Amino acid sequence: MRLILSAAVAASALGFAGAGLAQPAPIVVVENISIDFGFGALRIPRLEAIGANMDADELRAALTGRDGAPIHERLRKLEAAALSAPAIELEQSFAGSRQTTTYRQAHIEGVRNGRIERMFSAAGAISGATEGEPYTGAHGPSVIEGVEFADVLRILATGGTQGEKPATVYARFWMSEYRMEMPKFDLEMRDLTGG
Repeated sequence: MRLILSAAVAASALGFAGAGLAQPAPIVVVENISIDFGFGALRIPRLEAIGANMDADELRAALTGRDGAPIHERLRKLEAAALSAPAIELEQSFAGSRQTTTYRQAHIEGVRNGRIERMFSAAGAISGATEGEPYTGAHGPSVIEGVEFADVLRILATGGTQGEKPATVYARFWMSEYRMEMPKFDLEMRDLTGG
């Protein structure tokens, strides 16, 4: 699966058109990104954007909120053939619990109009605590397709969907080799799917 996804990213990045080879799409690099969502934060040490509609300064502003606009409005403007990061760390706090998930070798394809066509990570590590009791976990490769990330961020930022149709979080989801080591029990699943 990794080879197929990598080939798709490469083809998109290089701009194959029929039998001819177009000029490579530009690559924009930003480093040390921290994004505060209110309910949590994302930390990205290095992000490469392939075929993006923003330069490095514009991309950093869209991700970090330097212009003061809500995050869902900023990121809805982002378009890119692909985004790639060696690691993405998601930190969340909810109901007396905290959790940090680190996605390794993360690739995102087809970013347009607040939607992501496909997200892939090679592996993930999980750590956190519930009511002071620590836990750890990990998972293998994962793929999420059809992610409506701007709508989800808007709902989280505004506190609900009153008077609106429910938002779609994702169309399809797959994760392998999921395991958690909890204070009172351990959990292990070979494959997780949803859609």
